[in-house]
Amino acid sequence: MSVVNEEVLEIGYLTNGRILCLTPSRAIVATGGIAWYARHSDDTFIELRENEKMREKKEKLYRQSAEAVLKADQRNFAIPYVEIIQVELFKKLFFRRKIRITTGIRKHEFTFLNENEYYRCMFALRPLLHDKLTVL
Repeated sequence: MSVVNEEVLEIGYLTNGRILCLTPSRAIVATGGIAWYARHSDDTFIELRENEKMREKKEKLYRQSAEAVLKADQRNFAIPYVEIIQVELFKKLFFRRKIRITTGIRKHEFTFLNENEYYRCMFALRPLLHDKLTVL
């Protein structure tokens, strides 16, 4: 499969308006430009829900090639799997789920928008990076 026609296998929403797109050969961190909302059900728990705009953006990303996603914004960047030394998925206090991707150059750390995004990406990463993936 050519990198130009590479398909997006899975998409996970991250905080700060970013999206993690997983392809067969690389992870792409894209700026989503999507607004999401938080509904406060009490003082300590925030429930995050996918809104209509997010669903439309996700459907559009699945139809695009990985190269189109990468070129859509100058702030988007790719992390080829061959450059990855380790990927850690872990949970922090108050239900924060994070991913830390370590390459030879730097560490990238992102927080998933919610638990569902965390698990979908975890299951997608297992066959792609099974020897480099650690779930804490």
